[in-house]
Amino acid sequence: MTKFGKAFRTMSFVISAIPFATAVSQGRETGAAQIASLTPSTINQGSSTLDLTVRGSGFNSKSQIRVNGEHRQTTFISSTDLRTSLLTADVALVRQSKVSVFTPGVGSTRDLILTVNAAVPSDTEAPKFISTPTNLTIPATSPEGANVALVLPLATDNSGTVKVSSVPQSGIGMVFPVGTTTVIYTAEDPSGNKTTITSTIVVTPQPPPPTMSIGGLEPASAFPGAVGSFTLGVRGAAFTNGMVVRWNGGARSTTFLASSILAIIVSSRDLVSPGTTSVTVFDPATGSETPVALFHIDASRSGVPRISSLGRNTGVAGASFQTSVNGEGFVFGSVVRINGVDVPANGVSVNIGRIMGVTIPAAMTPSAGVYQITVFNPGPNGGESNAVPLTLTAQ
Repeated sequence: MTKFGKAFRTMSFVISAIPFATAVSQGRETGAAQIASLTPSTINQGSSTLDLTVRGSGFNSKSQIRVNGEHRQTTFISSTDLRTSLLTADVALVRQSKVSVFTPGVGSTRDLILTVNAAVPSDTEAPKFISTPTNLTIPATSPEGANVALVLPLATDNSGTVKVSSVPQSGIGMVFPVGTTTVIYTAEDPSGNKTTITSTIVVTPQPPPPTMSIGGLEPASAFPGAVGSFTLGVRGAAFTNGMVVRWNGGARSTTFLASSILAIIVSSRDLVSPGTTSVTVFDPATGSETPVALFHIDASRSGVPRISSLGRNTGVAGASFQTSVNGEGFVFGSVVRINGVDVPANGVSVNIGRIMGVTIPAAMTPSAGVYQITVFNPGPNGGESNAVPLTLTAQ
């Protein structure tokens, strides 16, 4: 072999002894170590979170992460994971940095881009409530409390997004216990800013069952549009002084007559339109109230009245005469007649349905004699009562 041939063989041996290394050629990795992804791949300018994870394959304990060609202290996790902490300078400017992995004896991987975005101004403005929840006081509907439909108030925020929640949680038909419950409403925006407001739900205890009761009304009906006023008797049991008669839910000045009867004054203003009116007895001491008794403003409910006696049945002719007409079936709007002539309505009052007070003008009794007193109930079922005598002597 020639001298030149020996030299050629020696050179070939040296080349084959050099280890095959990873290199980057025309932007592509040519060796075993490869880089696949960055976590995160974007980061905000000036961020305080500087951890960076590089994932790929073929890494070893000597692999090093490079940022823009500069080595960064690297922690080997596995052959597929490396980690480092970026420098503050790496995120100080808005830019795109090149990240690669260099392994001694293998070479460098291709570059991946780490994007540093412009810093987003932090949102420190809290949401604002634009409606206010209502404080409620309601009676209990059961021993457990009362059902309340809790409605969330409205809120707004500069971010355009706001979430409103409540404790207890809002919903339909929630049972609130007897007593006071404070409801806390919270409005929160995506940045975690919060605003809270409160309301109270007061549930009052159920009143005890009423001990008193209504047995009937006297009178129980009246004629629509009747003129004047009358005494309405409320008959029942277990009434005490201080109990209040309610007419259509409104308290009326109440007279205690006995444990079985209370009385109020009803005027023509209460009887303008046909229909029914609720009458109850309320006990302020316990908060209990009787079931409703109905008073009818209806001419068709009257019947034929009956007179049993007169409070005074003698007098002097030619003078104004006052007496009471006792009987039953009297209603507000009943007409008192003397010898078939109606006594003016403003001279007649009904007291508890069994007594009518009447003032007979002097012009209706000009001469001595016996006059006949009757009571007439108008309406389809009404009629004229029996007659009782009134004896008037000369002056």
